[in-house]
Amino acid sequence: MTEILERKFSEGNGKVLFSELLPDKPDRYDITLSFMSLLSMIKNQGYDAEQKENFGDINVIRKETADVQQ
Repeated sequence: MTEILERKFSEGNGKVLFSELLPDKPDRYDITLSFMSLLSMIKNQGYDAEQKENFGDINVIRKETADVQQ
């Protein structure tokens, strides 16, 4: 998951949508496993997430980027 996330960061603007981390046709298992991995990475590896509204898109951000924006 970390490799996928870092590749997406290198392609974009410092933010990655959670939905971009999922496989093409994700099932509940894929979504749950990816979300749990993301939570672990937020806790241990210097990432952060933001969600502007309930059930809205989740943006994954590198911790350094999140600290600068606040």
